[in-house]
Amino acid sequence: MQCDAEVHLMRAVSRLVRPSDRKAVLDALKRVCRQENATLARQELSTFLNSYGRKYKQLHKLFQNEASLFSFYEFPKSIQQTIYTSNLIENNNKGFRHKAKLKEQFPNEDSLERFACMVYCDYNRRFSGKAHRGFQEAYSELLEMFAD
Repeated sequence: MQCDAEVHLMRAVSRLVRPSDRKAVLDALKRVCRQENATLARQELSTFLNSYGRKYKQLHKLFQNEASLFSFYEFPKSIQQTIYTSNLIENNNKGFRHKAKLKEQFPNEDSLERFACMVYCDYNRRFSGKAHRGFQEAYSELLEMFAD
């Protein structure tokens, strides 16, 4: 499973390593990203950093906040890939930018706020009856996770 977040992570790491080491480093990083659970991913990340962290000190800084990197593992398996990717957000932002370009300018902050509210109210109306892939199966688990 190759996800957007993994792609962004690969790009960030590839900028930090020498071209001669890039393939080996990225192959090792793929093993981190494709583990079955957070514990195995953290172990693989530790192995990765032990192998390449001495040579490339910047890798430690890149992964210092690894808690958020593996937070998608806390959710049901059926929605992990959806959470791990940024496709929904990127698509939403692209639509917002497109609509804002048609408007060209906003005379004040209030008009921008009204515009944003209108765009997102319309978005909510269009997608209110739809569940993204995997969320229907995870519905009861999600209710338990977020119940008071």
